[in-house]
Amino acid sequence: TERFDHTAAHFVLQRIITEQTEVTRTAARGDARCHRDHTALSGILGQRVHVRSSGGFQRGQIAVFPDGDIAEYIRDRQNGKFSGTPAGEILRTVLKEPLADYVIKAADDGPDEEGRVIADRPVSSLTDEEIKTIARNVHALEFSPKQIRGWNDAQVTMGGVSLDEIDGATSESLLVKGLYITGELADRDYQCGGFNLSFAFASGMAAGMAAARSL
Repeated sequence: TERFDHTAAHFVLQRIITEQTEVTRTAARGDARCHRDHTALSGILGQRVHVRSSGGFQRGQIAVFPDGDIAEYIRDRQNGKFSGTPAGEILRTVLKEPLADYVIKAADDGPDEEGRVIADRPVSSLTDEEIKTIARNVHALEFSPKQIRGWNDAQVTMGGVSLDEIDGATSESLLVKGLYITGELADRDYQCGGFNLSFAFASGMAAGMAAARSL
C-alpha cells in the first residue's frame, strides 16, 4: 500500500493559500462571499472582520450581493409582472429576509403620502435616488462588530499537539506508539476556505492507513 505523506499535502495547501493572497485581500475589503445568519458573519470575511484594534473592533464594510448589480436587478423589475411587488419582497429574493429588511430600512426616509414605508411600496414606485441608496447599502454596507461569538461557534482553533511530536507521514505520536493525532488536534491551522477540512481529511487518511498497516 502506498503511503500518504500529509506533510507534503500541507505544503500543497500552503501553496494554494499563498496563490490566493489576492482573494483573501478581496475578502478583507468585503467583496467576497460569506456565510451570515441573523446575528453574525462568519467564513473568510468573518475571520477578517473579527480583528480587534486598540480601541475595540474595527468598523467593517461588506458587499452582501457580490454576484451582480442590485440597482440593475431592481430596475429590471420595475416594469412587467413584478412592477407591483413590494420593494422589500424584491430584495428578499436575493438576500436573506433579516438582511434585506435591514438594508431597505436603512434607505427609508419615512412613510410616503399613503403612509407606506419603502419596503411596502411597489418596486415600480422607487425613485432613482432611492435605488442608488439601496445599492450603496447592498454593495458597501458598513457595520461595527460587537463581539466574537465564542468557542461554540468557532470554525477553527489554534494550538494543539506540537508538530515536533508527530510523525508527518503517519500522524502517529512520536511519544506514544499507536496514538494518532489528526486534524485540529495538531498545532496547525489554516485560513478559512476548506483548508482545515482538507488537512483533517489528509491527516485522518494517513492515520487510518498507518494504523491498518500496524495490525
